Amino acid sequence: MSDSKGLEVLVLGVGDAFSALHYSTCLALRSAGQWLLIDCPHPIRKVLRESSAKAGLELDAGDLAGVV
Repeated sequence: MSDSKGLEVLVLGVGDAFSALHYSTCLALRSAGQWLLIDCPHPIRKVLRESSAKAGLELDAGDLAGVV
């Protein structure tokens, strides 16, 4: 999802610690070509691969500028 200011949001998870269907709530933000990962769960590389593939992106741990 993009807005007119160039901020892109990639939702990685929508569940909670007890969810059997979804990863815990987390997201990746991209602005000015840099990705920031917010509230990343384990296994983050699997989460990134699955979510970015569904969005038509290629995003992996090496592409992240920071983690919060």
